[in-house]
Amino acid sequence: MGEINPYEATIYSNEKLKPCPFCGSEVTMHCDTSDWRHSVMHVGVRCDNSDCAAKIGFPFDYSYGIDNAVYMVRERWNRRKKDAR
Repeated sequence: MGEINPYEATIYSNEKLKPCPFCGSEVTMHCDTSDWRHSVMHVGVRCDNSDCAAKIGFPFDYSYGIDNAVYMVRERWNRRKKDAR
């Protein structure tokens, strides 16, 4: 998996990822496009703390678009229980 190319995700550059809800560390968004033969990309977020296993990830069809995938994953990562109303 590699980090999201800043050029590909510029539309959401002003929206930051919240820190890890478990340890408070910074997190990084990643994108894996190696499954191009099946038209699938995997976008996810993982905690930068090597002692923490927090992560999420979802497969997306390429037709969904990188911007939409980044937006969806960012929204899900940033959602917290107290925000869900």
